Amino acid sequence: MVGQKLWLCLMDGRGWVTEKSSRRHVSEVNDEGSRSKGQKLIVDPRLDKKVKLAPAPLTFGSIAGAPELLAGMVVTVLRQVQVLAASPTDKKKEMWARYYKVEDERKIEGWLGELRMHCGFKGSDQGQPVLCEFKAGGFHNPNQQGRPCWVSVQSKSSVSLLQGPSRFRSAGKNLICGDFVEAVEEVVASGQTFYRLVDGHWVAREDSSGKVACDLLVRESHKWIYVCNDKDGAQIRETPTRSNAKNRGKRLKYRQRVNISEKVTTSANEVFLKLADEKKGWVPATKLGSSVVKMAPLQPLEQSTRPPMAPGGGQPCHCGGVNGYANGYGYGAAPQPQQSY
Repeated sequence: MVGQKLWLCLMDGRGWVTEKSSRRHVSEVNDEGSRSKGQKLIVDPRLDKKVKLAPAPLTFGSIAGAPELLAGMVVTVLRQVQVLAASPTDKKKEMWARYYKVEDERKIEGWLGELRMHCGFKGSDQGQPVLCEFKAGGFHNPNQQGRPCWVSVQSKSSVSLLQGPSRFRSAGKNLICGDFVEAVEEVVASGQTFYRLVDGHWVAREDSSGKVACDLLVRESHKWIYVCNDKDGAQIRETPTRSNAKNRGKRLKYRQRVNISEKVTTSANEVFLKLADEKKGWVPATKLGSSVVKMAPLQPLEQSTRPPMAPGGGQPCHCGGVNGYANGYGYGAAPQPQQSY
């Protein structure tokens, strides 16, 4: 200690440095041990800017040519420390700040601040974390695990295809209402859900307002004979949707019987049936906006088949008569075998 200044001798032989003057020059580093070592975290998908990897914790200013991370990238924690840093709201005060040494999927290592304020971000959300925990690997709903899952676009507006699990990583391509695409994985982070498609692109389940834009549906084998129970008939569409953009220009007639090979049920409990005969296409099981039956089951094509569930769930429907009644970034899932339909 010389006067009111603490001088430190550097072990690499470069000389002496003062701990701080009007601002801090060096800080004690408190290693937090192996508590988080090996943990996988994801760059918050809500970040709309790239995050630079620093060569050390608490670097001053931007580092030219520093490697960058994008929202939705997964990193592995190698080390976790705390250092003294100036408060971003009051430069006269100091605070302990946590930093992570991480490695990304490119095997590039570097340091990240725990909070956005320590990674150069400004604004009302600078106290939010840069990295967060996530769920990945297959599909999380027990009813969807190990089963062929497809994404059905519900939004009337186009849905952006993404390069990774973040709405800020557009691939410059879109899906439209009624598109039906195979999915292989689900990732959930920061309250947002993303689906990885079989071609490697991603889509967000919700749009920016929180409404469901892409619904995840299970394709179930369903070999039954149905009859059209609607005097207006039933519009045949290319995919399981109500969107007229997918109309095939054909309708089932009242009392017409058809063979069904599959069904899907949306998150709103709306059922769609896939025609197995030469007509090919999908029809809704109920009338629009109601539980009134449009397609009534008659008998199974396979005797071991259970009676279909009534629209909206509940008990099996014993209706009988006409008027009755699945690479990205290695988030945890290997691509599932594509199904033939």
